[in-house]
Amino acid sequence: MTLQTDSAVPLASGVGPRQKDRHQLNYPLLIGVPLLALVIAVFVIELADIDRQLASLIYQWGDNSWYWRRHPVTSRWIHDHGRHLVTALTVISLALLASSFLFADIRPGRRVFTYLLLAPTASTLLIQTLKHRTMMDCPYNIDLFGGSNAYFTLWQARPLGNIDHYCFPAGHASAGYCWVALFFVLHYLPAQWRSRYRWIKPRYGLLFGLLLGLLFGIGQQLRGAHFLSHDLWTATLCWGVSAFLAYFLLERTEQKKFDF
Repeated sequence: MTLQTDSAVPLASGVGPRQKDRHQLNYPLLIGVPLLALVIAVFVIELADIDRQLASLIYQWGDNSWYWRRHPVTSRWIHDHGRHLVTALTVISLALLASSFLFADIRPGRRVFTYLLLAPTASTLLIQTLKHRTMMDCPYNIDLFGGSNAYFTLWQARPLGNIDHYCFPAGHASAGYCWVALFFVLHYLPAQWRSRYRWIKPRYGLLFGLLLGLLFGIGQQLRGAHFLSHDLWTATLCWGVSAFLAYFLLERTEQKKFDF
């Protein structure tokens, strides 16, 4: 593979040449802009009490019950079969990585396949860890919506007597949003693969992860399992983890022309 220096991109000392057919990602913007958007969104949600208002609309829509909590569409298809889909995607990721050690034609993709396995795993593990640290309630745990706990937000002191629950951030939505990592996978595909499959664009991977997370997130909101802000936090955290790992596992290793 021939590498050429892109004169439009300054190179730091000791950094290898950039591939001319792919633009360099601006990681401070990729991480900073979504983080700023999250801060603004959370502020607006808190100020307008959107979490509670939206949950109330869904609850009233179900005749003061969580109608969709055990509905086959949300509980079986979106939740249960959604987990099966994510398991299948993880198995495919593992198979691709294993194949890169067995077949010479697939070996150039070992770096991105390693990332494809690690990034979604790291995102979901982070979300699960935070869920057991924050001990926030699901909407159906709130006394306003048929539960027993008093309502409180992430920024408020936990009311005395509230039973511990583990609903923040959104675990099931993270199983969808974690696949925004596909944006970086497709961006860093080996040059020979990109030239062969020019129709595959990084934005398609991003769109897949966002839509899958959105589907899982809306399904869980309808079931009373999460507030809107839970999903916004989850999407931003999954994107942040994916970008952080992409920088160190893909961008930095490419600059140093390191191939593992």
